[in-house]
Amino acid sequence: MKLEFKMALLGTIFMSFICMVVSYGAMLEVAMMHRMAVAELFPLTVDGTMCLAMFIRVYFSKIGKDVRAPLLIMAFFTATSIFVNAVAARDALEMFIYSIAPIGVFSCTELSAMIIEKKPIEKKSKPRGPTRLPNGRFAPKEVE
Repeated sequence: MKLEFKMALLGTIFMSFICMVVSYGAMLEVAMMHRMAVAELFPLTVDGTMCLAMFIRVYFSKIGKDVRAPLLIMAFFTATSIFVNAVAARDALEMFIYSIAPIGVFSCTELSAMIIEKKPIEKKSKPRGPTRLPNGRFAPKEVE
């Protein structure tokens, strides 16, 4: 793997971990407020799907596939994460603070995808072997 791909992947993993830690408490609070049976799993479902779409988005960028579907899925779950975190917020400042993590992950993913997007491969010229003259002898090497 190229260094730029490793760094982009490491950055997206780091940002997704931060996002999940930051938003877990707020989403758990909302899930418990609405008495969901498996409230502990709700934040993992939302953020986990967002992270999975993020990795697929970055991978599709690497191999040159169309990235619209994972991008839309990621955008939907980012918006869901922001909305659920906003419900748990007590004031506008908390709402803003809770929205930073999902937006940061979305932005980081886009930047990572831009870094590793598949670029056309430049063809390297093959080293030329010795050239034969019409008399069968090899021509002297040309100095470049």
